[in-house]
Amino acid sequence: MSERSRVAPFRRLVGATGLSRIGDAIRIFALTLWVYAHTGHSGPAIAALTLAQALPAVAVGVAAGALVDRHSRRRILTRAAGAECMVTCLLILAVVLGNVVLALALVAVGTALDTLETIVARTWLPSLVEPERLQSANAQWEVTEQVAFLFGPAAAAVLYATVGVAPALLIDAASFIALGAIAATIPLRLARVAARPPVAEPEAVDRVPRSGESGGTSTAGVIAGLRYIAARPALGLLMGSAGLAALAAGINNTVMIFFVTEALKRRPELLAALPTANGIAQIAAGGAVIALARRQPLHLTLRAGAALMATGALMIAVAPSLTILVLGVVITSLGNAPLNIGLMTFEQQTVEVGMLGRVRGAQQSLGNGSFALGSILVGALVATSGPRSLLFVSLGANLLMWLLLEAGPVRSLR
Repeated sequence: MSERSRVAPFRRLVGATGLSRIGDAIRIFALTLWVYAHTGHSGPAIAALTLAQALPAVAVGVAAGALVDRHSRRRILTRAAGAECMVTCLLILAVVLGNVVLALALVAVGTALDTLETIVARTWLPSLVEPERLQSANAQWEVTEQVAFLFGPAAAAVLYATVGVAPALLIDAASFIALGAIAATIPLRLARVAARPPVAEPEAVDRVPRSGESGGTSTAGVIAGLRYIAARPALGLLMGSAGLAALAAGINNTVMIFFVTEALKRRPELLAALPTANGIAQIAAGGAVIALARRQPLHLTLRAGAALMATGALMIAVAPSLTILVLGVVITSLGNAPLNIGLMTFEQQTVEVGMLGRVRGAQQSLGNGSFALGSILVGALVATSGPRSLLFVSLGANLLMWLLLEAGPVRSLR
């Protein structure tokens, strides 16, 4: 089998999910602008939109992972993409009718489907990539997602200003049609991919388990997945580390507008410099991992990512000016991409195939829940504690994340 024929399925999967991510970014930003304008700049309405985009991912993660472990990934992805296309079409109808409540309900359904699609795609990757290429493959995935979320909002802003929100959502619907069509052409696995670690239950990528097998029902599958995680300390520490990183991200994401305006005494419009710097830095860091992946051991990728994130968090917390704040965001972002790549690669290399969906689902639920918790903490405490104090809480979360990584995944890899 030629090199091109081995990597083509992976590239198709990354390309298809990249198109979907661009559509997601356009939908999220366009809907934010629409809800803000349609509700007369209502803060509760924007908060409700944020929750509609976050809470379903927390609720369905582990159960979706159990479903992925028991059925064909290709079939799930094509059907989920078709369902999300229909949901987006209904969302266009809700926007045309001006029904915000219906729109928020449809956003929640779409988020649940998007969570399922992400788990499918991430757990499908080890079947399409040889083990020694996993770190590089995850880096390519990370760069693709960052490009989508860097340019998607800009495209949404232009579309919203020129043709309105409904045409922007049509692009999102079209991206799901492309995702389903491309996914249908991808083989379930490549014959040349080396065997995965032995599984404790029958490998279930392409079929439904027989009665009596672990994972035969959703409840049993979820319980089996949680027991699997609890029995593996390094995996538990990995998930704890990722949860702390998400908690810090939730704090930073919500507190920055208060920090820029109240602590640094700058205009709120200057906040736009932070996501731009973040996206560019993550793309650059992901590109570096792609270049170095075959020569750099995985434990060094994890260690470097955690160290850079902690360093950047310290600079952000003590920043006396917007320039130092942006520099801290850049350093944090340079560490975030390698950390995400390393966490995903460690998970794919160490988790048994029949449990990979449940572990990924649990990780996504934990990450989204931790991010939401960080946002809630800011909302509850920023008025009394001040934004800089909360950034020091974020710094503490990053330092603890670094310690857990050293005690768990880094130690086991070394």
